[in-house]
Amino acid sequence: MDLRVLVLTGDLDLASLVQGQAENLGCSCNVESSYEGASGEPDWADVAIVDLAGEGFDDLHRMRVETPRVRILAVAADAATGDQARQAGAEFVLLEPLVLAELLAALRALQPVTDPPAIDPRTGEAFGPAEESDVPWWATR
Repeated sequence: MDLRVLVLTGDLDLASLVQGQAENLGCSCNVESSYEGASGEPDWADVAIVDLAGEGFDDLHRMRVETPRVRILAVAADAATGDQARQAGAEFVLLEPLVLAELLAALRALQPVTDPPAIDPRTGEAFGPAEESDVPWWATR
């Protein structure tokens, strides 16, 4: 997976957990304790994982304003905080305690689409890439 992930959290345990899982997926991952510490990195990242504890909402708001192309996954303590994060621009919200399967699924969902849709030159209609199959090519004839 070719995804650049920036983790903004002051929680060292959360940072090491998220960084380890992101790197196991093949992502490049940097960890900073706040947006201030990541002054040169937000433009580098494709995805920012923002822990909403402490000054997390300030970090989320600054990311939305200063780097709007970066997709945000927020980590919230409760559902009400998660709803506020969605309203502030987070695409995904994970509730604590983190479930690794949900974290991995969210990272996969945030991966940029690499195969643009194809266009049928006769009709001008867009259609997605061909479905991959585990069936060998010779078994499809």
